[in-house]
This record gives sequence, structure tokens and C-alpha cells, in this order.
Amino acid sequence: MKVTIVGLGNAARGDDAIGPRVIEALTAAPLPNDTSLACASDGAALLELFEPGQAYVLVDAVADPSHVGELHYLEPHQLKAGPRSRLGTSSHALGVVESLGIASALDQVDAERVHLLGIAIDPRQVALGAGLSSELERVIPKASAEALLIAARLRDA
Repeated sequence: MKVTIVGLGNAARGDDAIGPRVIEALTAAPLPNDTSLACASDGAALLELFEPGQAYVLVDAVADPSHVGELHYLEPHQLKAGPRSRLGTSSHALGVVESLGIASALDQVDAERVHLLGIAIDPRQVALGAGLSSELERVIPKASAEALLIAARLRDA
């Protein structure tokens, strides 16, 4: 099965850039033939990437100021929208959960084949023109390796 690792976030907004920065790091790594990389600035752009029959690892910032740099692995059942989704703290106008719901309803993606690697950030470190914080710079290699592990599990499923 083909797997796409998608870095979500805005490269010009401080720690919100963690998703694209992980993808940037992965471009230097050897990837299996059935693994590709992409970036999306927000949930609306993510909708344009989904294709039926593929699996996805989404790498995105999640608001958790008490645990900056901690990795959070969320499986498909944890990405379902509810009254107040755990991912309701997205800094994007259209969040991952909403985009996934729309794409699933339109048969663009099998929601069971979408996993999220969330990287905890402090939302106060998201400012236009700011660079990535040192805490997140240090987590890029670990997050990159984890994204590849998740992709391998999806590919082999």
C-alpha cells in the first residue's frame, strides 16, 4: 500500500512549522518506493492531497504547552470528531478532524488509514515570521524516525 507522510503547518509561523520541518528532514532520508512526502498548510490544503486507496501519516503541531516536544500518536478512532475533539485546539481554520470527516464522506480517503503524529507545542510560540523553537528543533530527528515507523506499519497492514 502506498503511504504519504504529510507535514501540516505554516513554515512562516514559528512552532506551527514543525510538520513541514519534519518533511524537510525526511527528504534527506532514503524512503521506501511506496512512501512519498507532502506538505499542507492547513486542513483545506490537506483535502487536496487525499486519494482513495492510500494511507497517510499526518505530522502536525498539537497544543500542549506543558509538554513541548512530546510526541502524541493518534490512531484513526482518536481522530473522529466529537462535541469537543481532543484536536480542537488546531491553529488551522479547518482542522485535521474536520478535513478527515469531509474527505471520508466524499470517499476521498479511508479514515481508518489515516494516523496522526502530533508534536506538542506551546501555542504562544506561533507567530508570523518566527523560527522554530530550540525545543522543537531537537525533536525533529525523533519525530522523523517515528513518522517512518508509522508509515511502515501502515504499509504492511
